[in-house]
Amino acid sequence: MGKVLGNQVNHDAINLPIDSNAEIRCSTCHDIHQTDASTQLLRATKQGSSLCLNCHPGTAGLLNTAHDLRTSAPDITNVEGETAEESGPCSACHLIHPQSYGHGKWASASISGRQFGAGYCTGCHQPGACASDRVPAHADHPDVPIHNRTRPGDDNYRPTFDAQGAPADNGAISCLTCHEPHGSAATHPGKDAKASLPGAFLRLGAGQSLCVDCHGAETLWRFLYYHKANRNPHPRRDFNQVQEEP
Repeated sequence: MGKVLGNQVNHDAINLPIDSNAEIRCSTCHDIHQTDASTQLLRATKQGSSLCLNCHPGTAGLLNTAHDLRTSAPDITNVEGETAEESGPCSACHLIHPQSYGHGKWASASISGRQFGAGYCTGCHQPGACASDRVPAHADHPDVPIHNRTRPGDDNYRPTFDAQGAPADNGAISCLTCHEPHGSAATHPGKDAKASLPGAFLRLGAGQSLCVDCHGAETLWRFLYYHKANRNPHPRRDFNQVQEEP
């Protein structure tokens, strides 16, 4: 019998007990009657993120992709000093228990100060970081708050973010508006984790239609002027300061 999580069922799930109010407690993940202290008394192993995937099966698309740091960045450690192989691929970016490192449950030792949630991406996708070979020329969108017409659970959900990086109905477009870092229908598990796959990590439908949804007939004009250095009315928004051809 699978464990039901919203609309998702994890058929490989083990029984993780929750309390009478359907809330997670220490005993949900830990079994104090275990005798093997080396496992931290966990009910499932953290290697391969088996414990995490019992409750978050929708994030399993990350495994065996470029965001699975066990392969793509095996020497990178999180704030606990653990590699992705030691901690599990989820814990390369997420902490189970909030720590006092200033980033809440964020486990990456490097985080950019950029707003609207983009900092989580640009912490790695910047020169000198583990994804320095995947630095976008433009890493954000003009800081214009908009009213989001999509909602969590919608097939075409594309989150917008407040200045603290939290999802907000009235917010700004960020990296995470178009990209799902845990994988998507365009991500192909099982491929070489270092491969650059067309459309990898794009949310469903996050192609040219995303721009048209907001900008309509002005889409082409806005695209051409924003992405050309000598035409862009906004300050430069890239890391490499690449001078683009007109």
